[in-house]
Amino acid sequence: MTVVTMPQLGESVTEGTIIAWKKAEGDLVELDEPICEIETEKVTAELPSPVAGRLVRILVPQGETVAVGAPLCEIAEVDVPAGRPAGDAPAAAAAGAPAGEAGAAAGTGAPSRRRFYSPAVQRLAELHGIDLSQVQGTGLGGRVTRKDVEAFAARQAQGATAAPAAAPAPPAAAAVVEPAPGGRLTGVRRTIAENLERSSREIPQAWTMVEVEMSALLARRDALEQRMAGRKVTALPLFIAAVCSALRGPPLL
Repeated sequence: MTVVTMPQLGESVTEGTIIAWKKAEGDLVELDEPICEIETEKVTAELPSPVAGRLVRILVPQGETVAVGAPLCEIAEVDVPAGRPAGDAPAAAAAGAPAGEAGAAAGTGAPSRRRFYSPAVQRLAELHGIDLSQVQGTGLGGRVTRKDVEAFAARQAQGATAAPAAAPAPPAAAAVVEPAPGGRLTGVRRTIAENLERSSREIPQAWTMVEVEMSALLARRDALEQRMAGRKVTALPLFIAAVCSALRGPPLL
């Protein structure tokens, strides 16, 4: 039994919030398959499964915030069937498969695995309308990176310029941001709220006001507007002129 714990997504991060569970109790999970989505005060990321097996129990419900290292769920590793050593599994599968499939299995030397993508890559692919299964990954272990998606999108754009212009797609609906469960602030929003509240509490709030006779200045402004054929003149240039004139007396200021 493997216990999955809350990872530390940053040096100063001490806790995280479960935004959503991507797997339910009893579901099978593969190695590196995302099982939940975590939000901290700095980042939102998917948590990959450290083992292949079955999700036995979820220990932290969606919307809860727990400390780094706290157990999140339990995964029972998948056992190799009795009487068949792990090393003989590919050979047995190839023996029971048709000739074409056996040849393909022998050529690859390993069973095919699902491909997983980071949230940034998924958002970029969705933005460009790209099917990630068609993108050749150049990252570690064949993973698809942002550069791979951008290069694929550039090639698609070059092909689209040669083809006849298609009808414009309808505008996408605006994304709806769901509030946090129970109206609570989590992650980045909570950090922003705490900083705003602390600044309001610790920084003195003060203001000052000075009354000035402005009749002469406003009359001068009206005269300038008439001379400039009705163009709007604000009081700011007149303030600047007054300050510059006053500074001639004490130039050290």
